[in-house]
Amino acid sequence: MNMRNSIYTALALTMNFGMVQAQEPGEIMLEVGNKSIPFELEASQSDWSGSVSGGSVSISANPVDIDAQEQAYWRLNIGFQFSGTNGDRASASVLRKTTNGERQSLYSEHDQGDMTVDLSEISVDGDLLSVSGTMAGQMGASSNYGRDIDLSEPVDFKGSFAVTLGPVNFGN
Repeated sequence: MNMRNSIYTALALTMNFGMVQAQEPGEIMLEVGNKSIPFELEASQSDWSGSVSGGSVSISANPVDIDAQEQAYWRLNIGFQFSGTNGDRASASVLRKTTNGERQSLYSEHDQGDMTVDLSEISVDGDLLSVSGTMAGQMGASSNYGRDIDLSEPVDFKGSFAVTLGPVNFGN
């Protein structure tokens, strides 16, 4: 009986932790070509550090319609630094399905793909950062996780985001 109660307690704590993470709302829209793809924040993989006057943001998101067999794009990552309402040093990656069904990661950086982030709102409430804005640029393939991006066949993209993020957790 004690073992069973311990398991139930552990499951309840795990479920409660997941619910706390889900309280960090977020909506991200990615537009590629003539296709708009809504994404939702993956709070457990997204965070921020700094203060309202400056810091860094890391956003991870998955498509709202996660049917991976039909979805052409999934697993979006966005990162940038900010100073006040100015976004800087932006980067993004997205996993997509190619026409022959293989997976391919595409990357964009502020200096490779001219990725920009424009912030429209930013605020801090306790340890939560709420930030919204737009992004745009070109993505390309890379064989070394975005260090060198091949823009010979660029994929133009733009999008928007409105997210609330918890702080970086260093495991303390």
